[in-house]
Amino acid sequence: MMKTLVTAIALSLALTGCGLLGDKPQPAPVVEVKPEPAPPPPPPPPPPLTHTVKKGETLTALGKKYGVSAAQILAANSLKDAKAVKAGMVLTIPGKTAQPLAEKTPAKPEKEVKETKDPKEPKAKGSKSDPYGIESATAPDKGKKKPGKVDDDATFEKVKADFHEYARKWLEKSAGLAQFNKDKKEVKQVDGRWVATYSVILMNTMQTEVKRVEYDHTPYVAHITYQLEVHNTYGTSAAAALASKDEEVKQESMREIFSYSGQKKAWR
Repeated sequence: MMKTLVTAIALSLALTGCGLLGDKPQPAPVVEVKPEPAPPPPPPPPPPLTHTVKKGETLTALGKKYGVSAAQILAANSLKDAKAVKAGMVLTIPGKTAQPLAEKTPAKPEKEVKETKDPKEPKAKGSKSDPYGIESATAPDKGKKKPGKVDDDATFEKVKADFHEYARKWLEKSAGLAQFNKDKKEVKQVDGRWVATYSVILMNTMQTEVKRVEYDHTPYVAHITYQLEVHNTYGTSAAAALASKDEEVKQESMREIFSYSGQKKAWR
């Protein structure tokens, strides 16, 4: 009986062991946990606002400009009093930060403006078609030439003769009004030396010319050419220049321009 019981227990244990030692249990799945990324570092604080002191600026004026007191500016810059502030000093403005500079857009190049000439503009003085500059000297701003002649050839010849006589009298009067002559010389300093000078109009060199211009304000223009004889004596002083007998004589070409008044019927 005892032997039978032991056998039954052994068999029961064997059967139990077979059930326990059957299929192996599968391990639990491993879940990989990734660490969260570190937050980005905070941006650096903007630099403090600074101001370069200009000549004549005061702490009171700077305080009003930036909305702080003069005492705060002194404390922020470790200054004892306002007397320590000098022109050219760079001051830190407390509680204010510098604004980033805005990017500048390149300026568009300006278009070149070409100068255009007015076709109504009178001819330049000394041009080939106007060698004496008579037309340019007398042309009105709105001068348009009238078509056709304003006189006949006989009248024009008389105008030229009248002007020649007018020019002769004008030169004689000019010579008579001269301030300086052989007995009364002008004394002046030229390039460090004294010069005594006077001039004489050479009447026999006078020439005249009259041209039809047919402008609204005048039908004629004319010019006189003549030679001016200049006498110079030199010296180290004004008295020496006047007393000098070593005279230098030279001639200068002169030209005077006149126009004829259509209303007054006279030269001017």
